[in-house]
Amino acid sequence: MIAMLLMLLYYAEHPKAAGKLYNVSDGHFHTLKEIIAAICQALGRNPPRFPVPVGPARFMVGLMENALRLVGRKSPAGRDTIDKYTEDIAVSSQRIQNELGFKPQYDLRSGWRETVQEMHEKDSFELPWNKDSFKF
Repeated sequence: MIAMLLMLLYYAEHPKAAGKLYNVSDGHFHTLKEIIAAICQALGRNPPRFPVPVGPARFMVGLMENALRLVGRKSPAGRDTIDKYTEDIAVSSQRIQNELGFKPQYDLRSGWRETVQEMHEKDSFELPWNKDSFKF
């Protein structure tokens, strides 16, 4: 991962990159299901077998969001979170490849595998929310 960060810094300081934004990817489009499978494989876990439909998930999260708002608390996840994580979006890294000569060194699976391995080595797995946010 350090090598990847150094490479990204190189491209960020490239004269042609000034004032521009680039998407960085392995050059392929992946479905949410493929991304989840790659993350699960890297973690040594099986992907979820029974996906929760988006509609009921949004409804339940909305109930939690509204209930917490009534008691003056902010929900750690809201309807917008569900929408963001389930939207179909594809990004292309063609621009950085064409303009700066970027060549992906990882595919989806190897990138997640190395990321998880480094996180294990550095013991840097942390929850993306405050553990105390669920206390009343």
